[in-house]
Amino acid sequence: MVGSRIALAVHGLRGEGAARDPVRVERDPEAMEMRELRTEEEADAVFTEEVALLYKHSSRCPISLMAQEEVRRFAEAHPDVPVYRVDVIFGRPVSSYLARRTGITHHSPQAILLRGGEPAWDASHMGITADALEQGLGAGAR
Repeated sequence: MVGSRIALAVHGLRGEGAARDPVRVERDPEAMEMRELRTEEEADAVFTEEVALLYKHSSRCPISLMAQEEVRRFAEAHPDVPVYRVDVIFGRPVSSYLARRTGITHHSPQAILLRGGEPAWDASHMGITADALEQGLGAGAR
């Protein structure tokens, strides 16, 4: 990832039959965090924010991984915009709840920009880019 470091524990072998030694990469404390939404109550709280970005993600989808990187790039450029992530595999009820609450048909990956608790912009799949999110933030309305 450009511009930030990620905390990882990586196990590798040092030579034939050597013991596995963990290697730690430190995390940049200024790096943006996506806040995970796991319950409808947590999702409801997002709708009280002035501006917020909802990101629906599937860990089984390579397009979701690309979209997540684009969301991270956007979030690094806009630390004032909170980003909330829903794992659509393990958080299916929350994902379905958000589709009902926003009136936006579920897709994965999917990004929904909220303004004053209302959907102002959305995109899915390859439409989720840092530039598109930037334009959506500037657009202000659906």
